[in-house]
Amino acid sequence: MKTNCKRMISVILLGIFVLSISASCQAGSTQKNANEKNITPDDVSQNIALENDIKPESVKITPDLPEVYYDGYKFTVLSMTDEQDYERDDFFAEEFNGDIINDAKYTRNLYVEDKYGVSINTVNIKNFSMGNGTNKLKKEISAGNTTYDAAVLSGYDAANSTTGGYLMDLNSMPLLDLSKPWWDQKANEDLTIKNKMFFTTGDISAAAGAAIWATVFNKKLIQDYGVKENPYELVKSGKWTWDMITKIAKMVSEDLDGNGKMDQHDRFGFITVDDIMQSMINTVGERCAVINAGGEIELSIYNERTVAAYEKISELVWDSSITFQTQRVSDAIDITMFSNNQALFYSGLFRHMLQFRDMETDFGILPMPKLDESQNEYCNPVNTWWSLFVCVPALQENAERTAVILEALAAESRYTLRPAFYEKSLIGKHTRDEESEEMLDIIFATRVFDFGWYYQIGGLDFGMINIIRAKSGTFASTVEKAMGKVEKDINKINGLFSAFMD
Repeated sequence: MKTNCKRMISVILLGIFVLSISASCQAGSTQKNANEKNITPDDVSQNIALENDIKPESVKITPDLPEVYYDGYKFTVLSMTDEQDYERDDFFAEEFNGDIINDAKYTRNLYVEDKYGVSINTVNIKNFSMGNGTNKLKKEISAGNTTYDAAVLSGYDAANSTTGGYLMDLNSMPLLDLSKPWWDQKANEDLTIKNKMFFTTGDISAAAGAAIWATVFNKKLIQDYGVKENPYELVKSGKWTWDMITKIAKMVSEDLDGNGKMDQHDRFGFITVDDIMQSMINTVGERCAVINAGGEIELSIYNERTVAAYEKISELVWDSSITFQTQRVSDAIDITMFSNNQALFYSGLFRHMLQFRDMETDFGILPMPKLDESQNEYCNPVNTWWSLFVCVPALQENAERTAVILEALAAESRYTLRPAFYEKSLIGKHTRDEESEEMLDIIFATRVFDFGWYYQIGGLDFGMINIIRAKSGTFASTVEKAMGKVEKDINKINGLFSAFMD
């Protein structure tokens, strides 16, 4: 009953807020009549936080932006997201509907629209027909159109749009301050080349968080099979390694239907998808490619650590008595299998783990394992295929206006969308103990953005995946076979970035 009352109050507050915006717009001013009740966007944000037990930051940081008003300008975002998947569309929120992610976006949008006199419009295209975003930008820019003020592109399309010359350097937009806490500093560190930054992410995007790799474990199976190791303690002591997960996974696999073969009807120590072979490079602290001292891209995928990682992980994922690869079986669903207590461990993306909300058995969240105990920190890569980045088309009607609106949206997201996704949608709804909250802090603090994958250098992104798909070939042979294309791709990209400096 209390929850319903709070929700009703929330709806009434937002209704008053929307009416006050409508009235002010009709009057041609954002100033409210002195006799009206002064309901602010912060009031609505705080009410949402209270209703959902979100802990707001004690001090709100405001962006350093000019006092400007754009008289109803339609700010249009090209978004490579599925409009059916609200958690992946970072700008679209049609109305206040009681869903915390939606309401956070809606509140944020209303605040920015009211303060700066714009309306935020999203043009959705299918995300995972790769090339859609790049083709849209190319068409509009080639025609001299400034249709889109901003864009949300997949990692592949963001990289291709960069090399195609369709994106603006975000660092060249003075009012867009990527050093602020609402922008992802790990992304800044990993994706900046020659002081140029063409795509990024931050609090403005819940979808970016949904693309992070992590591992979950089934607490019931830990007890049922007498596993002595506590996964949380392994993480905190630095002993959560690929050797350790393999050791524990071997204890759990079981032929449940007794037909003499291991398939989607049985129980496994480990369930994953074929992208694991690509992500494992990053989990051990390595990259497909890095920026050298001269500010140029160079290949870094082939070294003793990555060869060792390949050997350890292939031992786990190629053993069909321990590991089940769900993407290779058409009627097997990883989410269903884990929810049905058919796996002790599952490594995948947060976007998949969000679906465990109805799981009856308790589970815990862990970072991806390290190569060995000597590794300095855990590393949790942002998946290539499902990643999404904010960027700005190179052709702009008013680049300053675009910078103002994006900075305002990002800043306000820190106090609306970020806590809604992180503290409630992940911690409140999907984790069930304090330890998982600590694990989430570790995971988000150790994200890895590997531009070598996004730029598809040498085709190694799919080259790694094909190793596990075919269950044949070696890491060394895959890399060596690609070296000709690697050299060609790196020379091309380095040449393009050098041209950007002119």
